[in-house]
Amino acid sequence: MQAEQWIEYATTTVKCSDSESQKSVFKELNSWLKDRAYFVANRLTVADIIMFYNLYPLVAEFSFQEKELYINMTRWFSNVQQEQKVRQSLQNLIFLRTPVYDSIMVRAH
Repeated sequence: MQAEQWIEYATTTVKCSDSESQKSVFKELNSWLKDRAYFVANRLTVADIIMFYNLYPLVAEFSFQEKELYINMTRWFSNVQQEQKVRQSLQNLIFLRTPVYDSIMVRAH
């Protein structure tokens, strides 16, 4: 897909999806990003920025399990949000890379 197609997808499909359709959208995006760092090229493009802004309010509500379920999409999202010029005043969302219960399991043994 080209940048223009991803921009249209972000503004029509991602932004306008109901909660049930969003799961399908997330699966599609997660699949697309499986072997890619960005949506169009090997660098940040306007398509990534527009997709980021359309996904931000949705990803901000993700549970830890959802972040793990859509691991490729959240990897991309985390990477894009590191660009201060992109994120601007938006809060940096946290994506844990270690299991939440590690310290509890260690103490139990």
